[in-house]
Amino acid sequence: MKIAIYTRVSTGVQADNEVSMVDQKNRLMRYAENNGHIIVQIFEDKGHSAYVSKGRTVYDQMIKMALSPDRPFEQIAVNDFSRFSRNAALFLTDYQKLEANGVGIYSLSEPLANNEMAPIILAMIGGMDESHSLKTSINVKRCRIANAELGYYNGSVPPYGYEIERVDGPGRGKKRSRLVVNPEEAENVKIIYRLALGEETGMKMTLTEIARHLHEKSIRRRGRDWTNQRLSTLFSDPVVSGTYVSGRKSKDRLGRKIDCPEDEWIRTKVEAIVTEEEFNQVRSLLDARHPKRMTKAQSPQRRTSLLSSLLKCGKCGRNMNTSSGKSPHSGKTYDYYTCYRKKSVGGSACNGRTVSRPIIESAVFDAVVKEIFVPDRLHSVLREARSKLKGEQHTDRTRLLRLNKRKAELELGIAKLYDRIPEDEKDRFYFSALREKKRQFHAVENEIALTKSKLSVPIRRVGKVQIADFCEYIKRNAVSLDVKAKKLLLGKLVSKIVVNDAQLELSGNDLAAALASTQNIPSEETETAVRAFVSSWCRRRDLNPHEHSSLPPQDSVSTNSTTSA
Repeated sequence: MKIAIYTRVSTGVQADNEVSMVDQKNRLMRYAENNGHIIVQIFEDKGHSAYVSKGRTVYDQMIKMALSPDRPFEQIAVNDFSRFSRNAALFLTDYQKLEANGVGIYSLSEPLANNEMAPIILAMIGGMDESHSLKTSINVKRCRIANAELGYYNGSVPPYGYEIERVDGPGRGKKRSRLVVNPEEAENVKIIYRLALGEETGMKMTLTEIARHLHEKSIRRRGRDWTNQRLSTLFSDPVVSGTYVSGRKSKDRLGRKIDCPEDEWIRTKVEAIVTEEEFNQVRSLLDARHPKRMTKAQSPQRRTSLLSSLLKCGKCGRNMNTSSGKSPHSGKTYDYYTCYRKKSVGGSACNGRTVSRPIIESAVFDAVVKEIFVPDRLHSVLREARSKLKGEQHTDRTRLLRLNKRKAELELGIAKLYDRIPEDEKDRFYFSALREKKRQFHAVENEIALTKSKLSVPIRRVGKVQIADFCEYIKRNAVSLDVKAKKLLLGKLVSKIVVNDAQLELSGNDLAAALASTQNIPSEETETAVRAFVSSWCRRRDLNPHEHSSLPPQDSVSTNSTTSA
């Protein structure tokens, strides 16, 4: 028999230790060898709870393979059923799905006979495993609360300004963690607060100004640059003023994070780095600058930017965001794109190029429309698309035959269930199996309808005159589109634009593979569109063949992936 082996541990500590995982795998491999089974694949889930299905990618992959029509294995072997799942409802649901597809579950510690009593016994085992899981969760939460109330630290990474000290705790001589001040980091925290309050330079600094100042002074946060987000976290955490707050969030039975009421928060006293008055003063300054607390006249007007999600800095690879500045002489406001790292940390952190917003937006959009919507190029793309669609329809016809066969099997299974309706109307296992069969039947019906709709798509030839008219229509009307429509069009055609010193490197998807990968950046003295280059493209992402014999000759054609400006 072809089988799959599934092993799992719940915590990261167990995963790092790997003793339990190795022991589970060795026992299951001996079981396969002793019974002459062939191990098709070994699935290992490291550090995932079996109570919730969210995040168990290895488990999901195994179930997907087991439920596939060609099903590569006939059995899933586990050390015990709790490794498979600790949620009774999820366990029985997946068990019934697997059984319907001819895949069984075998437990070394709890071998069951394959008879009518098996589902009942499995339900009892699943209920006991779930009960054990819930009790463990309650006990762990209770111990963590008690640990925090005694002044100990439950986390693994201490907040900035502190370090973890291991001390003797009550009972059994166990070591507990406690937060103590880290002298070097605490001095940096004091400097940051003085900068925010204007005590260091005589002027109250914003988050961006503080980040730039710290970068110039080579003050980093545990090896990384200070950013607006990291500074905001530091200013909003009351631990620096002597109160560590834990228990703000918890998890429900499905593993989803939920906010806890404030009266359930646990406050632990620690050594303060700044005074409570200084902490509140900085919080008041940040709250006053927050856009939600500003009046309409004070808050900056937000406009949809055409390239905000596409532009990447050619120096550091970060996103490029919109910004603006006002000339002190003329009073004119200038909009531009600049590197996020350069903007938040300073020019010394990244010397990437800052480009004029209206010029680069116009240049990129005009180049995309001009280079993609060319009749000869679109004709070649559509020819390959037709060929690809024919191949997909051949696959869909084969899939439709298989789905119809599966539909007939499910109809027969439902009919057999109706033939043996139990006398006990409360037989939940019978009705659960019936509901599952009906669910699978409706799912197969939906897949059949979808497959038929795909097969109904006509494969027609589009004439060159029609393509030319379409391209002309797009070029004529693209300029009049609003910013949101242009952004949607670019999002479908271009995936990334890298801004170098004198070039723009464009990467595209599907149809946009025909777009030239390198464009010159226009100077700010002119707002004319950039001159285009046609380059070779990665075959696996291109529907357009590389032979450009049908294209009109261009004196600016280059076959390199990048071209000097």
